Amino acid sequence: MNENRANQTYEDEINIWELLVILAKRKKIIIVVTLSFFILSIIYSLLATPQYEVSAKLTPKKEGQTKSLNMGSLGSISSLIGGNVGGLFSSGNLQTIQQTLESSDFIFYLDEKYKIMNVLIKEKDEKIKKENLLQTYQNSISINLNEKSKSLTIKLKHEKPVKAYMLMKDLLKGLNEFITKKQYQESKEMVDVLKEKINKTKDPLLKSELTKLWSNETKKMLYSKINKHSLYRVLESPYVPEKRTKPKRKLIVIISTFLGFFISIFLVFFMEFIEKSKEDPENKKYFNKFVDYLELHKVKKFFKRRKK
Repeated sequence: MNENRANQTYEDEINIWELLVILAKRKKIIIVVTLSFFILSIIYSLLATPQYEVSAKLTPKKEGQTKSLNMGSLGSISSLIGGNVGGLFSSGNLQTIQQTLESSDFIFYLDEKYKIMNVLIKEKDEKIKKENLLQTYQNSISINLNEKSKSLTIKLKHEKPVKAYMLMKDLLKGLNEFITKKQYQESKEMVDVLKEKINKTKDPLLKSELTKLWSNETKKMLYSKINKHSLYRVLESPYVPEKRTKPKRKLIVIISTFLGFFISIFLVFFMEFIEKSKEDPENKKYFNKFVDYLELHKVKKFFKRRKK
C-alpha cells in the first residue's frame, strides 16, 4: 500500500517536472507573447481617449424651505391669492427630475439654449450631429436615484475636464428652466380651458369647483414664473476634475500582461500536444483525420500557389 502511494507521488513529481520542461523548452514563445501583450496594452492605454467625469448630487427642496421662500419672494402676492403656493408646485420631486433628464424634449431644449451638440459631438456635418445627439447624450450621462437618501446623482463624461464641468452647469441651469417653463405652459393651458368652462356652465356647484381648480392652476403659474430656481437643492456641486476616470492605464497593463502570459502557456502546451500527436502512430492517425476534416491541405496549396 505504501509502495503504491510512493509510486503515485513519484509519478506526480515526474509529471510536474515534465510540465516545467515543456515550459522551459518553449520559453521564448512565452516571453514573446507576454511581452507583446504588455507592449500593446501600453500603446493602447496611451492612445485611448481620456474620459473625465463630473458629478452633482441633488435633492428636492424641503417643504419648510419652500414656505419661507414663498413668504420672502411672493410676499403680499401670496396672501392675496391665499393658500400654500409652494405646496401646489410639485415638479421638484426626484422622479420628475430623472424623467426630464432622460427625455428627448429636454435634450433638444438644452441644445437649442446652450448648444450642447457642439460640445458632445466633434462631427462637422450638422445632419449627422442631430442624428447622433440623443445617443451621444445618453452615453455621456448616468443618473442614479437613491430613494433612501432622497437624492439624485448625475454624472457626465467628456474627454475635456473643463467642457465636462461647463456642460454640467448648463444642464443644471437648463433643468430648472425647462421644468418651470413646462409647468407654466401646462397650467396656462389648463387655466384657459377652465376659464372657458366657468363662463359656459350655469350650475353653481360645478362653477364653484371649477373656480377652485382655476385658482390652483393660477397659483402654480404664478409660482413657476416668480420662483424659477427653487426646484431642487444641490448637495454636491460640480467641479473641474483633475484626474481622468478612463482609461485606467495601470489596470489595463496588468490585466493584459497576465492574459498574455496565460495565453502563451496554453499555446505552449497545445504546440507540445500537436508535436506528440504527430510522433505517436495512434494519435497521428486521428490527427491526420482532424486535418482532413478541417481541409487544411487546401489552405497550404493555396499559399503555395500564391508564392509561385
